[in-house]
Amino acid sequence: MDKLLANKITDICDKDYFYLKSFKNVIGVGLGYKVINGKDTGELSVHVLVHNKTSEIDKSNFIPKTYMGIKTDVIEIGEQAQKSLKEKIRPLVAGYGISKQNLKEAGTIGCIVTRDNPYGVKDYYILTNNHVIADLTRGEIGIPLVQPGGIDGGESPRDIVARLSEFIPLKFHRLNPKPENFVDAAIGKIIKPSLVQSKEIALVGKITGISKAVIGERIKKVGRTSGLTMGEVTTINTTIEISYGGRFKTPFLFKGLTLAKLQLDQGDSGSIVLNEKNEAIGQAISSSSQNITTFADMETVLTALNVELYI
Repeated sequence: MDKLLANKITDICDKDYFYLKSFKNVIGVGLGYKVINGKDTGELSVHVLVHNKTSEIDKSNFIPKTYMGIKTDVIEIGEQAQKSLKEKIRPLVAGYGISKQNLKEAGTIGCIVTRDNPYGVKDYYILTNNHVIADLTRGEIGIPLVQPGGIDGGESPRDIVARLSEFIPLKFHRLNPKPENFVDAAIGKIIKPSLVQSKEIALVGKITGISKAVIGERIKKVGRTSGLTMGEVTTINTTIEISYGGRFKTPFLFKGLTLAKLQLDQGDSGSIVLNEKNEAIGQAISSSSQNITTFADMETVLTALNVELYI
């Protein structure tokens, strides 16, 4: 990879996002290889992400074939949506469902993480998304979390396994200046050590370490709904708006995300994305109608929450 060119494109993604977003239908920009007639050319380009390609737009909204002297590639990712390991499992195993108590919903236990408490003893936490257990930043610290998720029959107090401990607040896009988000992450403190025995993610085994996403590499994830799915990284260093629906009409602006051709269904949110070496490269956030999944960098997630993988 041409590092100089890659750095230039990354700079465009970071600083010129709002200009490129001004073109109709554009929802994000990132770095990736240009594809012509379905074939990867191996040539770095600015990926301009759109919900759907259409010829029914004014010429003034045509995306330029080059930007700042670099070729562009319009990538259709479809409409975004928050997309089975639904049974009760004890001890806890990553990949299974989790939710707040008393709600008919579920996300995925991405993995188990640890943090030293003030007494020098490790506490154990489940790692998943803010939007799964912290109600898009509206959650109260200490609320019970049940496994299986409420939609799968989890009930309080019978199935309480953890309590919301911390989340990284999501910043609303409607504020000015435009706020930036890098992760959608939260942890719940596991209520007793006996619930933590397995270091594995269901169906794939132990996480072997942490790494960065690489364009073109094969990846996989395990989620509560779709189970084990495999795919390929297409775009990195991405600035993109993500909509969560409900009462939040305005999307959230994220930076530094990775896009991949990877199935992620409703209930899979929070899944850990792994490479072929079983290294954790990210945490899944959302997916589109064309199975284009967005995920946050794994190291960024762990650093933000000041936790370590339980491996």
